[in-house]
Amino acid sequence: MVLISPEGTRIIGTLEKLSGRGEIDLGSIRANPQGGFTFEYEGTTEVFWDGQETEVWDGERVFLDADGNEFTENTLRLVPEDSITEAAESTPVIVVTMEGGVIHSVDGIPAGVTIRTIDLDVEGVEPERLVTLDDGQPALITEYAAEPTPKPPNHKPGPV
Repeated sequence: MVLISPEGTRIIGTLEKLSGRGEIDLGSIRANPQGGFTFEYEGTTEVFWDGQETEVWDGERVFLDADGNEFTENTLRLVPEDSITEAAESTPVIVVTMEGGVIHSVDGIPAGVTIRTIDLDVEGVEPERLVTLDDGQPALITEYAAEPTPKPPNHKPGPV
């Protein structure tokens, strides 16, 4: 079984709170006029792993997907691992590319879904491509249907 976010992405971990000690360059410590100190960090931090705690928002643990998006526990779904493809596609993202009011491409259309655009700006459109709407207004109707856009190979982000 795997956890899936509301966006259909696989959950890979929890958001954690850590504490640590940022090492100070001991030769850089100076008093400042406000009564405090100024200093420079050495550049390393010792992380206190024994104090690690999972982040909780309003009583719900916080989980992360591979892109670092945060989701509370009550928004996640548990699904069989072999259904991960179907679960990820249950919330499709459809990308419509436009330039100057003209659609140039539509990507990410799931199989069986049709995207219909109705363009009321018909100046310069060939008369044979126009459709008259119920209200008598001319329009250019374009429909897009395609197989799902291939997903890029799995990307494993490096350390942040």
